[in-house]
Amino acid sequence: LSAKAKSLCEAINKHLCDDEIACTFLAPEGGYFIFLKFPEWLNTTELLPIASDKFKVKYTPGERCLGGTNTARVSFAFYSAEEMEEGVLRLRQAILHYKRTHAA
Repeated sequence: LSAKAKSLCEAINKHLCDDEIACTFLAPEGGYFIFLKFPEWLNTTELLPIASDKFKVKYTPGERCLGGTNTARVSFAFYSAEEMEEGVLRLRQAILHYKRTHAA
């Protein structure tokens, strides 16, 4: 799984860690998930139906995993590198849509 984790980390760094979204995370040392932290303006529970319905990407909001409203858990266990890259790109699009329509 380490190659899959590395692929997802690279996609997150490439598409979510810029100044526009400012995501932070720690690379996993095991397990099947990466926990993401976003700026306070992003509520991942509010974002989920937008991400799922409009952009066809899903994740687990951090609130369901004892995290804050601006956190999310993503999995690398069941997906290819290409699928993870596409998923992160879709998540980026969903976040930017949310930012335009919900964030102050």
